[in-house]
Amino acid sequence: MTYEIEDSQEEVVSEIAPDTPLPKDLISHLESRKQHRKDVINTTEKLTRFFVGWSLNSTGFFIAKYLLITGGGVNLWLAISLSFSICSVGSLAGLTGLRVNYNSDGIEVDNMQNLFKTAGGLVFAGITTWLAVKDNQYFKIDLKNDDAD
Repeated sequence: MTYEIEDSQEEVVSEIAPDTPLPKDLISHLESRKQHRKDVINTTEKLTRFFVGWSLNSTGFFIAKYLLITGGGVNLWLAISLSFSICSVGSLAGLTGLRVNYNSDGIEVDNMQNLFKTAGGLVFAGITTWLAVKDNQYFKIDLKNDDAD
């Protein structure tokens, strides 16, 4: 048994049938799942950024305290520089997306919010460093009073 296909039939067979539209409830369900995934990703990113920043700030704080307790005033500037540099690592990583261009219209800046986040992170790094080393004179006083007893 042989099949003979005419030219007109061959063209009809090779055409692609249009997609059938999805039901409206399925479309709304897929959109809600897509939004839920975006929300989960955003929440995870915020939590990760918080815990990384918190761990860097606490590490810088405790390193400065340790250096001041063990070495006293000799390690003051080492404690300040290490604490500030460790605390500012997370905020300086935000500058990777900042773009500044100059064209005929003037200066064009993209991702300006990264600059504000970095400035805020540097302020918190400074505050953390100040909190870590502000008691340096009290350590000196306590050591002198202990020697007198």
